[in-house]
Amino acid sequence: MSIELVGYSVDTSILNVRYSDVSFAPVKQELDETLHREIDHMQASTRQDENAAASDWSFNGASLFVESHGGGKQWRWLLTCR
Repeated sequence: MSIELVGYSVDTSILNVRYSDVSFAPVKQELDETLHREIDHMQASTRQDENAAASDWSFNGASLFVESHGGGKQWRWLLTCR
């Protein structure tokens, strides 16, 4: 029997982002109101055609997309990376 590697790396990674203090301990704080409105606006525009929209943000060099829906009851917004 031989083993053949057909793919590798992370398939899915879910990250939660939180504010932190100077020692990087999590701080319970609402999202900045300007950022909140910006994400809401992007999400509302994606709902019309039900397609994700590219944002100005990136992670590790890859663009992040704002989805037309949130991530269930727990997450209001969903940013994905293709």
